[in-house]
Amino acid sequence: MDSPLYIYILAMHFSPGWWGLDRDQRSSISANVDDYIARFSSDAVEVRSYRSILDNADVIYWVVATDPSLFASFKYRVFEEYKGYIFPSFSSLSIYRQSPYVSQSSESSRSDHMSIYLNMEPLRYLVAYPMKKHPEWYLLPYGERREIMGEHIKMARELSDPSVIRSYTTYSFGVSDHEFMVIYEVADLASWIDVTWKLREARARKWVVKEEPILVGEFIRRWRR
Repeated sequence: MDSPLYIYILAMHFSPGWWGLDRDQRSSISANVDDYIARFSSDAVEVRSYRSILDNADVIYWVVATDPSLFASFKYRVFEEYKGYIFPSFSSLSIYRQSPYVSQSSESSRSDHMSIYLNMEPLRYLVAYPMKKHPEWYLLPYGERREIMGEHIKMARELSDPSVIRSYTTYSFGVSDHEFMVIYEVADLASWIDVTWKLREARARKWVVKEEPILVGEFIRRWRR
């Protein structure tokens, strides 16, 4: 059995002092951060950085590893390399695995599915947000939950194309303040808005109680081992 894929999303803000540095100083510090991440990536599966579009972050890192202990080292070293000019605004730890509402016989394992996508060229944007469902959802019979989620999954597949939108539902029960971290790679934000709007009609929406903060970033760079 393949090692599970652990997912770490780290969103950070620059301090006001960062913007008081001249451009050469900022470039020098950023280059040191990049050098560290390049070395770190030899132990990770994937590391990507994004320039945040919304004001809830300035930079977003998406890290995938088979050893979750790497994430703390990554976080603290990035803080050190930025010399106190950066601080966290959001973070999430989760794991990627097969959905309980998708038949194993009809789809390859979720880890394989994610690995395939991660080996492709990244799409332009990252959209990620934590999600939590109402406790009543888990008290519904499994068959009813599977039927409701089946509708949602079918709608999502019909509305989107992996060349434009790639989705990763990751699980964070017991290790984050939410239950899922939903991650999307998006080629075009207008298409993403259209798909999300249409999915509001799915019955599964009835049990969603949390979907924020929404992180939106534009791809800067990936590091591969």
